[in-house]
Amino acid sequence: SRTTCIYAGSNIDPTPVPLQNDGYTNQTILFIGIDWQRKGGPTLLAAFHLILAQLPAARLVIIGCDPGITHPRITITGRIPREQVKEHLTRATLFCLPTRIEPFGIAVVEAFHHALPVVATNIGAMPGLIIEGETGHLVPPEDPPALAHALLTLLRDPEKCRRFGELGRLRMAADYTWDAAGAKLRQAILPHLLPTKG
Repeated sequence: SRTTCIYAGSNIDPTPVPLQNDGYTNQTILFIGIDWQRKGGPTLLAAFHLILAQLPAARLVIIGCDPGITHPRITITGRIPREQVKEHLTRATLFCLPTRIEPFGIAVVEAFHHALPVVATNIGAMPGLIIEGETGHLVPPEDPPALAHALLTLLRDPEKCRRFGELGRLRMAADYTWDAAGAKLRQAILPHLLPTKG
């Protein structure tokens, strides 16, 4: 009763821009994370190999770390300036974060701000950010077959990607911006700072 959730905003400009993902048909999976192991990178890599067996044109883009992988369908950028992340978001079909531990997941917020559907694990803050079957899919952690299935479901259905991504964007616009967080913080704190009358 003494706790108020004010959510949080995006670390990059959340303003929507035209996507460059060929109408969600370019089969590009985007992963953003500095800690490859904790963010579930090995699980995503195993799932990606399962995906390639069915969609050989699929691509995986890894931002924020360099796990030392060499594969013709995998692009690794390592750490890049924050302003360049937006460009990669606009070029992806979907965002994937198969994290093993996640107190919040700011990259998920950023993906939704750019109208991308999200596939993530059903732990930590993820179920609060992702509506299963409406804005993305939630899977158990460290389960490559389940992750591959969820990703394939979206990669094969551009219209579903568009629908999930747009609903995710609308949800984030309402609560997950720093302007919204600031307004809620002010509303929660201000009554306790003003002197009482009487």
